[in-house]
Amino acid sequence: MVYYLYLKSLAGLGLTYFCKGEKNKTYQTGEKILEYSLKRSNIRGMVLGYYITGFSYILNGDCPSAIECGKKAVHIAADPFYSQMANDLLVYAYFYEGNYKEAQAVLNEILSYSHDYGCELLGTYDGFIGFIQIVNGDINLGYKRLEKAQRDCLENEAKYYNAIFDNTLGMVLLNIVESLEPNDFATNIS
Repeated sequence: MVYYLYLKSLAGLGLTYFCKGEKNKTYQTGEKILEYSLKRSNIRGMVLGYYITGFSYILNGDCPSAIECGKKAVHIAADPFYSQMANDLLVYAYFYEGNYKEAQAVLNEILSYSHDYGCELLGTYDGFIGFIQIVNGDINLGYKRLEKAQRDCLENEAKYYNAIFDNTLGMVLLNIVESLEPNDFATNIS
């Protein structure tokens, strides 16, 4: 029991470091969880270790390493909830890498699991669905979904998700603007 509480508290600390943008502390915490869990052959702990370490890579802008951590965590997870938690990391990593197709596939798996098992602990994904709709060309519906997700975040004081949505929206809009020819941009804003 003490072992389990130790791992949960370390994972919570790692996520706190991640939310504060402290990449080195996030990485060190993830590695500590991994080391501790590998010595004890604890699969759930290993998943948590890869999960936290993967988020440190996201903070460092190293999405391929974050994806590798997420895939390792999914591969070893024996508990379906823990594999969906690892998928949560993959959604973020694929989004930040700009691989929206893979993000959508993983997101669909999480949403299916959440729907089938009533598990809403994994976070709010309506904003991510809105991004996928925007990227797929349904800008109006996607933006409305994103706005609703942001209102829900503000109402529930989920500032972290709201910041993630703002950041990701900026990335998506930057990609759209960068893909336009200079004359297209002037035409589209009139």
